[in-house]
Amino acid sequence: MVAAPADGETDRSAYDGELERWVFSFGIETGVFGGPGEAEFSGSPIVGPRATNISLFSDAGPNIVAPRQGSADIFAGLLGPTFGLMTPAPVDLPTQPRFFMDLSVLAVLTQETSVARLGDPGEFRIRDNIPRNVEFVGERLLEGVGTQVTSQPQGIQLYIAMGPAFSFDWGEDRIRIKPGIEYSRMENKLSVQANRAIRILDRDPRTPDGRDRIRSLDHFRLLALSDDFTDVYHGLGPSLEIEYETDNRLGPFLLSVFLKAGASHLFGDLKTEFRVANPEYPMETVRFKYKNDRWAYRGSTGIRFRFVPKSKR
Repeated sequence: MVAAPADGETDRSAYDGELERWVFSFGIETGVFGGPGEAEFSGSPIVGPRATNISLFSDAGPNIVAPRQGSADIFAGLLGPTFGLMTPAPVDLPTQPRFFMDLSVLAVLTQETSVARLGDPGEFRIRDNIPRNVEFVGERLLEGVGTQVTSQPQGIQLYIAMGPAFSFDWGEDRIRIKPGIEYSRMENKLSVQANRAIRILDRDPRTPDGRDRIRSLDHFRLLALSDDFTDVYHGLGPSLEIEYETDNRLGPFLLSVFLKAGASHLFGDLKTEFRVANPEYPMETVRFKYKNDRWAYRGSTGIRFRFVPKSKR
């Protein structure tokens, strides 16, 4: 004679009364985080020395930088540990509802994203093969001139989610659905750079033999203005996790895999505005603005080890 399993219990020993226990878990989570951002910049008029024979074609405008606006979707990879705690099912219902709390501590894996850009800021350099009959090297003929605003999520992102969990059994498979409310903490580094060359000689001097002209960066005022800021954002929003519990064991741990998605509504002032000035002529400035979107999004997957030791019979 074979005894039938008691009501409310599965015939799989792997689960072993998991619904009636406090269950601690840990695992590894990896995913993608992202959200849009907007930036703009503009420059004040040039007040320091400048050549008098400004060319409309080869020289830049009368301001330190030309105005520009831009936007971009900013993404980052995420990787780190996740921890969880789940209560026993308080009532005996078909979906065995219970409560959970999850904590994810995720490192950011990313590069800078250019949000607004004009030119190609970098190392100043005079272009090659400028004809001898050209009396001067125009400001537009220098490499390394440009302005940009970049955004980069960094540091450690923190997520804390809590809510109900519902378990569904189909034959030998157990699926768990966990809708919740999630708190998030994230850091974002904003970097700005403005490289401008201002010509100060009307003509490049000739070489001693008079055959050629001397091309030199000394014939320019070279402005290389930069700064960076790190903002911390806090948010709250919905999350949803779908977990598939396998029958694989590692000692007292049950192995499960999960998919998770969430959206965070960020609080506080998401605008950053500041000016960077030329130390030699402080009235020559560049104004930068950056605005992070109010919503940020995350999708992730991972494996989880749930502490469910076998009961002694």
